Amino acid sequence: MKHQIKGVGMDSVCLNICSVKGCHNYNSSSISLEEFIVAAVMKRLQLIQPYAHRWREALAIKSDIRGSWTHFHNLSVIADDIWHHSKDQSIDCDWYLKRALLALVYKRAEQRVVKDFSHEFTDTRQHVEQMVRQMMTHLANIRLARFAAEKVCEGSQQCLSEVGKAADAGVATVRNLIGINKMS
Repeated sequence: MKHQIKGVGMDSVCLNICSVKGCHNYNSSSISLEEFIVAAVMKRLQLIQPYAHRWREALAIKSDIRGSWTHFHNLSVIADDIWHHSKDQSIDCDWYLKRALLALVYKRAEQRVVKDFSHEFTDTRQHVEQMVRQMMTHLANIRLARFAAEKVCEGSQQCLSEVGKAADAGVATVRNLIGINKMS
C-alpha cells in the first residue's frame, strides 16, 4: 500500500540514503565515525526539504497502522544503509542495537526538522550531533559492560546473574533513549 501526498509516493522519499550523490563510504582518515553518521543523517533529512511544508502530513500517514510495516522497513533500510556505508562489520548483538539506536536518532531528527526554521537546519544538526554522541557513548558503555561481564564470568556458571544484570542495563539504556523507561 502506497500513501500519496499530492502525487509524491512515500517510498520515493524514504529509501536509500547513501545512493544519494554526495554520501560516500566512511573513511576514518578524513572524519570521525560520529561526524560521518551526523553527515549521513543530515543528508537524508535534506531529501525531505522539498516536502518540508507537507512533512507533518507525511508523519501522520506513516503513523497509520496500515502503513506501519512499510514505514518500519524504510526506517530499517535507512539505518542499515548508514551503518553499511560506515563500514560496520559487526555480526553480534551490536548489529541490531546499532541499527535500532540509529533509527531512533533518525526518527527524533525527522520530528525535529519539521519544526526547525533555523538557517540550513542548524538547530536540527546540533540536536543530531548531541544524539549521535549519546548513542556512541551508550554503545561504548554497553560494550564495556559486556566485556566486564565476560571477564568476571570466564568459565563460571554462577555469574549468569551478572550477565543478566549487564543485559538489563543495556535494555534500560535503550528504554531511556526512547523515553519509555517508567518507574513502576
